[in-house]
Amino acid sequence: MNADNMLMRLTMFAQTSAVLVAVPLSPDTGGGYRLLPITAVHHHDLAPEVVDHERAVEIFTGPWDESATETPQVTATLADICKRLALHHDDAHVRVGIPNGDHHRMMAVEMVGFAGDGVLVAGKMPVQLIVEPWDGPSHVIRMRSAA
Repeated sequence: MNADNMLMRLTMFAQTSAVLVAVPLSPDTGGGYRLLPITAVHHHDLAPEVVDHERAVEIFTGPWDESATETPQVTATLADICKRLALHHDDAHVRVGIPNGDHHRMMAVEMVGFAGDGVLVAGKMPVQLIVEPWDGPSHVIRMRSAA
């Protein structure tokens, strides 16, 4: 999803809303969604304050944990994400990087909304960035930096 499309969708919700990444799971593993906290929004391998209009904007999450069953601690609001996305040109590509072992799985954001799993954070439903399925056909990975 591009920055302008994501901003348009995100601004429809209260800016104080919590935001999580929702990863669809395979029906073979019980279906539903794995929810992940957002830990940072910036470019890969650049300082968080650097804006490079030639590179994708990445939304980084907490690590993938096969055994996770609890709702993660929320670490970002819509205002946090919108503030960063507003620094980039409209057609900047936005993707999600999920740490998994020695690499990041790079996931496309397919929808902004609610995954329908009924999870509440502080009594409210968090806005969810719904990405492509974890066991989808086209896995894109990038080795994690040694740092």
